[in-house]
Amino acid sequence: MHPTTCIGSEAREGPSGPASDPGALTRVRVVAQSRGEPGGPRVTNLGGRPTHRAGYPNPGASESASRSARQGVRPTIRCVIADDHPIVLQGLALALRQEPTIQLLVEAQDGLSALESAVAFQPDVAVLDVHMPGMDGLEVARALRLQAPRVRVVFLTGDRDEARFSEAMTLGARGYLLKEMALREVVAGIQAVAAGQRFISPAMSDCLYRRSAWSPEAPARPEGIDSLTPTERRILRMVAADLTSKEIAEQLGISHRTVENHRANCALKLNLRGSHSLLKFAFDHKAQLV
Repeated sequence: MHPTTCIGSEAREGPSGPASDPGALTRVRVVAQSRGEPGGPRVTNLGGRPTHRAGYPNPGASESASRSARQGVRPTIRCVIADDHPIVLQGLALALRQEPTIQLLVEAQDGLSALESAVAFQPDVAVLDVHMPGMDGLEVARALRLQAPRVRVVFLTGDRDEARFSEAMTLGARGYLLKEMALREVVAGIQAVAAGQRFISPAMSDCLYRRSAWSPEAPARPEGIDSLTPTERRILRMVAADLTSKEIAEQLGISHRTVENHRANCALKLNLRGSHSLLKFAFDHKAQLV
């Protein structure tokens, strides 16, 4: 029996545990080779050293496989996890490595690394934080729908925002777990999703009910919305949050003029005219801007 531990608490391991695993907090990215090339894609850490190849477990995956063999259980769930908070990532990784049914393939610390790893390794489940640098979890999930549609997405987040939850559900997320949950509940959620079920944190049940009650059918997609780039969609979501162009520029690290150009391109693609038409569109169609 392991003590009840929440995702946000500091992970601790005994002398025989994997606390010294050199791959535990590695930010990874897929480089060099595509899935169809000999040897498969390679994964490197920030120092450029290869950590593992497709089809071969990383140190943590090898440890999980060894533990499973000792317990007579074959790992059936291949998993990629991503979070930019080291303590959260380490705590989740330790919990998954102790579960004999799960093989942990990759631990990523940003959205782009998570996307590249999921596309390369095609795991059963990708566990993503909503807020990550580079690409947020929602952008990763949207890209996976096109590039790796068989990967089931689970969001593990501290974000209780109802609009964000609705976006995640619109994107087809199979799970939405809060970081305040006990580790054993998070593991159970991943296992349920891998088995084809949905798993939503009980704290978000009211949001799920309202979504079902007020949105029985998906609204028609406005003309032009599918032609928007990921950056344009992100800017429109920020417009819907009532941020000014200056505030958007500061958050994205781009110039005010660049934001204005993006807004103008959005209005052109969506055939919008008038000073407030883009703001109204962004607010009315926020759930579709994912």
